[in-house]
Amino acid sequence: MADYALWGLTSSGYHLTNLLLHLTCALLLALLLEQLTANRLLAFTVATLFAVHPILANAVAYVAGRADSLAFAGMIAAWLLWRQRHPLFFTLSMLCYLGALCSRENAFLFPLLIFLHGLTLERKHWRHAVLDALPFALLAVAFAFWRHSVLSIHGVVPPTQWSVPWTVRLQLPLRALATYIGLLAWPAHLQMERQVVLGGGWLYVLTVAGTLAAAGLVLLARRSRLACFGVCWFTVTLLPVSGLFSLNATVAEHWLYVPCVGLFLALVSVIPPTRTAAVVGALTLAALTARTIVRNLDWRNAMVFYTRTKSVAPYSAAVRSNLGLEYVATGQTNRALSELLAATQLAPESVHARNNLAAFYLRQGDIGRSEAVAEETLRLSTDNTSALLRLAAVWEQRGDFRKARLCYLRALGHSLSVPLRLEYGQFLLRQRQCSEALQIAEEACALEPPNAEAHNLRGAVLADSGRFAEAQSAFERARSLDRHSPNATRNLARLRALREKHS
Repeated sequence: MADYALWGLTSSGYHLTNLLLHLTCALLLALLLEQLTANRLLAFTVATLFAVHPILANAVAYVAGRADSLAFAGMIAAWLLWRQRHPLFFTLSMLCYLGALCSRENAFLFPLLIFLHGLTLERKHWRHAVLDALPFALLAVAFAFWRHSVLSIHGVVPPTQWSVPWTVRLQLPLRALATYIGLLAWPAHLQMERQVVLGGGWLYVLTVAGTLAAAGLVLLARRSRLACFGVCWFTVTLLPVSGLFSLNATVAEHWLYVPCVGLFLALVSVIPPTRTAAVVGALTLAALTARTIVRNLDWRNAMVFYTRTKSVAPYSAAVRSNLGLEYVATGQTNRALSELLAATQLAPESVHARNNLAAFYLRQGDIGRSEAVAEETLRLSTDNTSALLRLAAVWEQRGDFRKARLCYLRALGHSLSVPLRLEYGQFLLRQRQCSEALQIAEEACALEPPNAEAHNLRGAVLADSGRFAEAQSAFERARSLDRHSPNATRNLARLRALREKHS
């Protein structure tokens, strides 16, 4: 929201925010590690590795990836403030941790890091280590209950279920470990859509490599207390995303944002501070920086991003579907259709891919195929609002107002979505059903008062009803809420023209 208030839809502003967040994490990390280890050189080295490693590009170059840096910044700030042992700083520490919890789920692991630090580095009795972590653990539990209650109001998304044999499921953590350590050591083939389930016999080699990597971590942990703490940090924060649980992916590079620090810390702590090590370290940092610069070029625009990702992950239905949408935007309809069809074939149960295909057919004027695909989607997910909206558009184009309206009402029955109500309100306005359209617009304004488009819709309905003064007030309210949106300005200009016409 703050970015939008500053930059509107200028993407460079959002990227600047991400860079500043990542830089903040690196600086806070250096300060924290210096306090924990009393070794400034080690702290600087680990923080610099964290700052420039290309595997973290997914969390920095990708605007929505800032959840990782927001959560990590909140955790480190909470840790630093908590160490001051003062009531005021303790309160600020808890607030920072609350911000981390609001940013990403991996913040729930923070109390474990506090506990492990006390147990390994400070050699505290486990009871004292538990007491250190207890305030953060209690806040995490309270937040979990609150989060669950909020999500329940809006309808909890069903958890992803992986349909893989248990023999493969047991190997997934080892395969993920081998993949992550391999990418940290040699970040040559970076991409957004990785998975360690499909791929042939080489995956069993990956299982063996993961077993050897796990043994190597055990040996590394035995080198020193600091190495032990680093390995514990890496292991604890990696386990939830290692294949033990059904998530939206089997592996993902941005999931290493927090765990990689632990591995860097363990490795750097066992390297003797010699001149040779300094030269090798400087060359390594330079190479990683160069690789990060090259990796960032993949985010030049959406077409480059999806095309390059498809070249290394042609099995990804999400990538093929999104690439198809980019082809639609650039007018390459044949390529678009090819990618959208490939996505539905790769993931026959994906309602997202089918909705994109239905929207494509509707845009091309092929109403029959759009209807057929939307009906197939509804057979997969009976309350899918996007499919219902496609059907509503089909019936509207066919001139059947009653059936289109029923589709909208059915969709509204499954969601409190304000954008959905705005679409329905616009549909009613096109049908000259001003009284019902005004009711929907006012409902949208009540559900989400700061939504500028809700006030724009209300103003448009009032203008069509001849209530010009109220319409102007609604449009001005919309413009005050969103200075970057052109709709309110256009609507005010149309209102002036409409007033002149009626005067």
